[in-house]
Amino acid sequence: MITDFKNLNGKEIEHFKDGSGSCTIYKIDELTDKLNNLAKIIIHPSSSIGHHIHTTDSEIIYCIEGNGKLFDKDGYKEFSKGMLNVIDKGEHELINTGTSDLIVLIIIIKDK
Repeated sequence: MITDFKNLNGKEIEHFKDGSGSCTIYKIDELTDKLNNLAKIIIHPSSSIGHHIHTTDSEIIYCIEGNGKLFDKDGYKEFSKGMLNVIDKGEHELINTGTSDLIVLIIIIKDK
C-alpha cells in the first residue's frame, strides 16, 4: 500500500491528549493487524501532544521537520529534524518549542 499524505484530509484537534494549542492529524485508516495508528501530525507553534501513557502498545516517532522537546522515561530532551524516538510501553509528551510547525510521523504498534 502506498499512501500520499497530500491526498489525506487533515483533522484539526484542539488540546490533543490534553496538550496545549492545536495539532493537525493526517491519519491512515487502512492499517494492518499489527498497527494501532499511523499518522503524520503537525504540532503548531506553542502547542503540544499532552502527557499520556501507552500500556498495550509501543510508539515510534520520527521528526520530519521542526524543533521541540520530547518527554519519555529519560526525562525531557531536545527533538528535531531527523531524530527518532521509540516508546516501548511507557509515557511521553511532545512539545513544539519552535516558531514554526513541528511535523512528526507516528507509528503505534500493537503488542503481541
